[in-house]
Amino acid sequence: EDSAFCSRSCEDKERVRCNAQFARRMLFEQEKGVCRSCGLDAHTLFQRVAKMSPPERHQELLRAGFSVTKSLMESPNEGMFWQADHILPVSEGGGEADLSNLRTLCAICHAKETKKLHGRLKHAQWAENSADIRECVKRRRTSKSG
Repeated sequence: EDSAFCSRSCEDKERVRCNAQFARRMLFEQEKGVCRSCGLDAHTLFQRVAKMSPPERHQELLRAGFSVTKSLMESPNEGMFWQADHILPVSEGGGEADLSNLRTLCAICHAKETKKLHGRLKHAQWAENSADIRECVKRRRTSKSG
């Protein structure tokens, strides 16, 4: 069989970069759906919740710290419980990374990380057109001494 790749490892690395579902499967093989931030076994929680009646499901989701939504109550899927998160976010240069730049985060921790990222991006945008304070101080010192 002809392949554009030198090995199965190189092929998998490319597939992780280009296919989110493949990346998620590979990450699951390594981390089993356990959040690397808080330690929640989100995969097991999903399996348990999926088998419960709506009242039981509601209580279990609240106990786990999840915001209860209509979709979580009516048709939960595993993607609602854990995410394949970029350690170095795509918006900060982590888009071309392999599996080593991915980690499992439960939906709760992923929402917190996303909120922090949005804050960093907002502040970076504010600073986009600002001058470097060191240059202002240097110019000021030069003009005083001259």
